[in-house]
Amino acid sequence: MPYTTQICRSSLVNAAMASFDQSIYMTISQFFQNNLQFVTRKSVSQTGFPTLTFWGCFGLLVFFFANGAKADVEILNATGGVDGWFKIGRWAPVRFDIQVSNESGSAQDEASSNGELTPRIRTVDPDGHAVYTSLTPLSGNSESLNHVEAVFRNGRTDASVLIEILSAGKVVASKLLRADEPGSLVSLEQNAQLWLVAGEQPGFEAAYRRAAAVNPKAIQLVRLEDFGNWQGTGRSLDSVDVIVLNADTAVSEEASAAIQKWVERGGRLVVAVGADTELLLASPLAGWLPNQPRGTVEIRNLGPLNAIIPGSGRLRMIGSLTGADLLAENGFVIASGLNQPMIIRSGVGLGLVTIFALRMDQEPLSEWGSRAELAMILAGQVPLWNDPEFLQQREDSGLSPTGVADFQTQIFQAIDSTDEIPRHSYWVSMGWMALLAVLVGPLDYYLVHHVIRRPNLTWITFPVWLGLIVYTTMSSANATNSHPMSARQIEVVDVDATIGAVRGRSWFNLYSPTSSRHDTQAMVDFGDSLSADNVDFTLTSWVERPESGYRGMYRSGGLDSQKPAYHVSDLGDEVFDLPIRVWSTGSVASEWEAGVDTEELVTSNLYDRGTGRLQGQITHELPGEIQDWFLAYDNFAYSPRTTSGEGPPSLKPGETFQLDLARTNILRGVLLRIRTSTRQGAVSTKVDGQVDRERYDPFSRDAYDILRILTFHTVTGGREYSTLSNQTLGELDLSQQIELGKAVLFGRMERGATNYTINGETPEYEDRDTIVRIILPVQVDEAALNAPPDPNLLKAP
Repeated sequence: MPYTTQICRSSLVNAAMASFDQSIYMTISQFFQNNLQFVTRKSVSQTGFPTLTFWGCFGLLVFFFANGAKADVEILNATGGVDGWFKIGRWAPVRFDIQVSNESGSAQDEASSNGELTPRIRTVDPDGHAVYTSLTPLSGNSESLNHVEAVFRNGRTDASVLIEILSAGKVVASKLLRADEPGSLVSLEQNAQLWLVAGEQPGFEAAYRRAAAVNPKAIQLVRLEDFGNWQGTGRSLDSVDVIVLNADTAVSEEASAAIQKWVERGGRLVVAVGADTELLLASPLAGWLPNQPRGTVEIRNLGPLNAIIPGSGRLRMIGSLTGADLLAENGFVIASGLNQPMIIRSGVGLGLVTIFALRMDQEPLSEWGSRAELAMILAGQVPLWNDPEFLQQREDSGLSPTGVADFQTQIFQAIDSTDEIPRHSYWVSMGWMALLAVLVGPLDYYLVHHVIRRPNLTWITFPVWLGLIVYTTMSSANATNSHPMSARQIEVVDVDATIGAVRGRSWFNLYSPTSSRHDTQAMVDFGDSLSADNVDFTLTSWVERPESGYRGMYRSGGLDSQKPAYHVSDLGDEVFDLPIRVWSTGSVASEWEAGVDTEELVTSNLYDRGTGRLQGQITHELPGEIQDWFLAYDNFAYSPRTTSGEGPPSLKPGETFQLDLARTNILRGVLLRIRTSTRQGAVSTKVDGQVDRERYDPFSRDAYDILRILTFHTVTGGREYSTLSNQTLGELDLSQQIELGKAVLFGRMERGATNYTINGETPEYEDRDTIVRIILPVQVDEAALNAPPDPNLLKAP
């Protein structure tokens, strides 16, 4: 029997390899090498039936080749990630070619070449389930070559990506991209940085080496010649944190559009200009860059660069360097000489664009000892080797003692809880186990030895105790979990009036009282101005959990073949066959974006006379009232005045709010809910002022509080205040948008924009929270040098 098993297994494996690799000669050679020598070492009397099995398998193998063993569909040039790199839980590109041929002439080949071929991608979610995403079907015309580009999202560190081609529902070709294998796919955690660098960038190369000396996984740098032949969409760059290029870097129209979308969703672009101003103005990037140079200028003093890097070596040069002539009015000036900006940063959507008047490969910058620090400033980041939060993350790289180390995990726990179903603590479970041990141990012993006085009856009392415990626990479980199917949802809707876009991100959780599968679809409906018809894209998938513990993405392991698989539609708006166990929950998340005329949703006329005081008015036409709202600008928060004994008034659709009537407070004080209390000293009767601030609760399930701190995380002090990292949802932190002169209105609405259906029906919601954030432009006028401060700036209400 072992001979038969080994022979058949080797034969079938080699046949499959022949179908995949299309190499008949190598397969037959390997077949004989593995099996023929094994059989011939035995006599016929020793082998008997295994010998017949060998020749039978060999005959089937020959028949397989004679009937078209050479596959008619082949996957070529398969690549994944950004030069193989991708972040766990982030979207990343996958590209491959499908070659269709019909050399064998079999009937099966004819069917494949004349029908449709459906590519699909198999990834893995954080729980180990296989997730299949079907792509748009392609024509299977003979001798055709189809190029396919898509995005994938993996949820485990060791999970490979499988590409399959289906014809008539059957897999006709496949290609496996192995995880953490050089030349294939290499995964990164979300707290790592992925930089995409084009051209000579000595400063960023130095920063990469400095960070690698502290932590080899801190930054991964991918080098490109240019973006002239780059293909993909903005989602293809989702794993990238920073893109660096020179003004003379070739950029195609497609690449420019993808970079623009990537920046609008939170990416950071750095452009070093130098003397190549005309090339930049002729580039497709010039169509959307917010701070374009107006020409060239000779820069003779590099002292402003020394000023922004404390302790840096003095930059000395003979003569001058040709740089870009930048306008200070077009952004926030980071470094400037005498009326000559050298570094300007502007916000585009949720992202940042930084223009450097010089180039990093110009001397003396290319040899400057502080060029690594300059690169980090251009990227809008603190040098990692000096960042306390980064060093703390290294120390806390293990399991979190609370199980909540990131805002994304807190949001997941907020939707994964059900108020109607009380969940017992671990102590209750331990108590039940202790009770069982007492019943079947000391109590049973005392009963049969001292009460009944018949020890042999323990064969009856023992199963009785077990049956009683089982019945009690099952009855308690049924009573506790007998709750109908219900849903919870948290959603963030961003109305960006600065670029004319509306974005949504939602997290949906479904409780099921039975083990079942469900089809879940996300549809956008946010009033007359925004519906599924004008949404650019919708991406629905599993909910990420950036943790190393239970159900986290950073655990080792990949696909769990014992768990059921589910599917995602080619449009990305629907999840099919989502498995949910009895008395458990299943979660999905959705992202969408729409380019609309935001003036139909919100109009504003906000201006700052140079005093830091915001003036003007706001009107919105969103489908519902905005409650518990405030407007953040610079260091202040503006909110409606309240009447004694009443809550804050909501902002109704069509209602115009004048900021002259607003209540003004320090923004950080509003976010931290700082209160000033008084206390009397033990000896002195003097009253001392004491400032108390509310501590952040990482276990809170209040969506408003979670997203309020997340939206202004840097303003509150970052991880030092919240104790949480913000790896997954870092682009939702709008602190830098406020620093760049924009205003952000934050509030909540009762109506959501993303509506989920379960098996075609609207679920019954137990809780649904929608947070609205409106990003507004502000016109800033330079104040006169002798202008007095506004006397009403800190006027008490």
